[in-house]
Amino acid sequence: MVYNRGINAGSALLTPPPHQYLRVRVELAQNLAPDQVGGLQQQIKQALREQLNFRAEPELVLYGTLPRTEQKARRIIKIYEQAGSRSREPVPARREGVPMSSEKPVLSTVANKVARVVMNRPGALNAMSRGLISELRLALERVQDDPDVSLIVLSGAGGNFCAGEDLKEAEHQTAEDFLALILDLQRLTRLLLLGEKPSIAVLDGYAVGGGFELSLACDVRISSTRVRMGCVEARVGMVITGGTSVLLPRLVGQGAAREIILLADIFEAAVAQRIGLLHRLVEPEQLADEVQALIDKMLSCAPLSLRESKRLLNRPLEAELERAFQNEIEAIMRCFGTVDAHEATVAFRENRPPLFQGK
Repeated sequence: MVYNRGINAGSALLTPPPHQYLRVRVELAQNLAPDQVGGLQQQIKQALREQLNFRAEPELVLYGTLPRTEQKARRIIKIYEQAGSRSREPVPARREGVPMSSEKPVLSTVANKVARVVMNRPGALNAMSRGLISELRLALERVQDDPDVSLIVLSGAGGNFCAGEDLKEAEHQTAEDFLALILDLQRLTRLLLLGEKPSIAVLDGYAVGGGFELSLACDVRISSTRVRMGCVEARVGMVITGGTSVLLPRLVGQGAAREIILLADIFEAAVAQRIGLLHRLVEPEQLADEVQALIDKMLSCAPLSLRESKRLLNRPLEAELERAFQNEIEAIMRCFGTVDAHEATVAFRENRPPLFQGK
């Protein structure tokens, strides 16, 4: 279905997803000012309600101008592949006698109106493999669409939240694979932050890189004193994603955000609480009880009021977040094709500090 109800700026392509709630892609015919983008989105949402009798909030903001972003990113991919700027070794075959893990990378349960979603790669500190990211996206889509869920609790298995990108996989990714991974990471932010159900990040151990960014997309962050946080992308030749360029400065201010991103340090829980990243900080043995107390408190509130309140808080973010996603994809794909990014993955495999060349 193409919607163009007197709007010269662009049109919306409605594509039915595999799950129940409606997802809309917006293709802009020309560049628009932020206030025009917001106006176009609201007109399309209104048309969905009137023409399709769609009562729930359509997931229009999930994509915004993302298809155009994908086209730009793919042009960048083509340039790098033609130039051969980043050699790729073939993915090694699995050695005989080395068992593949039978554990699911993401566990999800629903009970008493609460969906508990657990990243489950404890042996890798819950690092974000392709499989984990895909399964996490699917799990979050399911619970956002589940009428029996009022609250989402996101955590990691084995005493760590998430150690970021899986650099073992990164060494062998093609540009197309990497782009798909980044787009899925941005979808995780949309599902957690812009989804209608409140979310709680339960932080313990490492929450760095993509794990740090994932926690920013949650409405509430509760942590043990063992947590170690940080944007470490500059250490591995990459840049931030998941809307962090917008979300982090809004939480901690421009000064602290620039220090976190540009120094790429890992910092302790006390620092995270002092600069405003954490809502609750407790000793490890108290974490489960504190999480349950917070769940009980939120469930005691009217669910529709929480949903509408979250929408109000998100409205000013929507257009800004979509622009951030576009900018981040372009920056990430420029970094992907560099010698430095490849050196970071090789150095990780060889267990040595990377030797960056600025190339």
